[in-house]
Amino acid sequence: ASQTQYSLKRIQASTLFNDTTYEALINDITSLANTIGCTSTTPPWTSIYINGDSQNFHSDATHGPMAWTYSLTLDEHYSS
Repeated sequence: ASQTQYSLKRIQASTLFNDTTYEALINDITSLANTIGCTSTTPPWTSIYINGDSQNFHSDATHGPMAWTYSLTLDEHYSS
């Protein structure tokens, strides 16, 4: 699957959420990251996946050695 499809459906999370929600998200992510020895995070992206989209193993080396995903999908709608 092409990563191009994925990259065309992304926006900075700060443009999707209001300031209060975005700041709470960053605070929660940073607090969690601190528990495993990380001290900061890059600004998060928001992506949409529709039928046929996927993301494969890849490296975003410029963003660091780890990544996280926070899904807004309802459990009954999630499939792997």
